[in-house]
Amino acid sequence: SYNLNFTNPRVNDTELSLGVDLYRWEDDYTDYDRDTNGGGVRVGYPLGEYTGFMVGYKAEFYKLYNFADDASQVLRQYEGDRVSSVATFRITRDTTDRSRPTDGTMVQFTTEYGGGILGGDDAFVKLIGEVNLYKQISEASVAHLRIKGGTMLENDNDNKPPVFERFWMGGMESVRGYSSRDIVPR
Repeated sequence: SYNLNFTNPRVNDTELSLGVDLYRWEDDYTDYDRDTNGGGVRVGYPLGEYTGFMVGYKAEFYKLYNFADDASQVLRQYEGDRVSSVATFRITRDTTDRSRPTDGTMVQFTTEYGGGILGGDDAFVKLIGEVNLYKQISEASVAHLRIKGGTMLENDNDNKPPVFERFWMGGMESVRGYSSRDIVPR
């Protein structure tokens, strides 16, 4: 697996940023395996001292295979080669004091639009909000509160959003004590 990213934070000495991503992942899940090849572009621009806007696009070519004998039919319907075409819009307000923050807030709202007029096999709209609060409580300790929520909507009557685009919880980045992707609707 690899992930190559390049970002120019000031294109031609302007406030405009431009990024390019190329990646290949080979994931082994409990019920299936997934190989993904993809790439994307990102453009960002500040909307003031603390606020910025980003718009991006990514295309992925992926294959789901090697299903477990007891894998659900919901997953099996995605077997084979597929294409994902997704646009992303994000606005961020960051008042933190440094790259490893000790004080401040970061609020972010993201919209992902997949399929529909962009083509591809995966049709969905995701709306995600996240708030991070940082406060130094001693010389060596910082309190961090993170609240994140989202919803996924259909954007095509013929294609349901893919099950693997759902929101998953568990693992180090969400709910400790649970394995990654352990907390899901059943």
